[in-house]
Amino acid sequence: QIIERGKKALKLNHISGLHLDYVRYPGTAYKYKYGKVNGTNAITSFVKKATTEWKKINSKLIISAAVMPEQESNAYYYGQDVTALGKYLDVIVPMVYKGNYNSGTNWIVNTCQWFAEKSKPAKVWCGLQTYRSDDNPVALPAHEMKADVNAVIKAGLPAVEVVFTVLHAG
Repeated sequence: QIIERGKKALKLNHISGLHLDYVRYPGTAYKYKYGKVNGTNAITSFVKKATTEWKKINSKLIISAAVMPEQESNAYYYGQDVTALGKYLDVIVPMVYKGNYNSGTNWIVNTCQWFAEKSKPAKVWCGLQTYRSDDNPVALPAHEMKADVNAVIKAGLPAVEVVFTVLHAG
């Protein structure tokens, strides 16, 4: 269904990219085995199939995916083997939500650098949190967000994607 939705979207004018969000297991990939295919193989296979189908329609399409920031354990828990995914995606977006991980700007930079090294040839765009945490959805001050963005750029990472969360009252 997701692949077909992407194909449908690509029929619209001016679509230059598609982003896969939540292309992962909820921390349980290690529990799944489908014959010879495990949870990690299933995610990689899906991404390969989706990108192949979508790029048949538009070979210049930019395809990205959000990934968890746990680095080495991503494949085991979430099925996100970034070394394998980097072969099929144009951009990998580690969700370096520092408030959710009780971390700071240095953690953001170090994590994004790790992904940039492991995800080649895909580029890495750091998905930055604009609020304190999921438990405290208060907006970060502009100077703090600017410091995070500037640190990523200073580290030489090719791009920054800022992920905005819209909260709905009631």
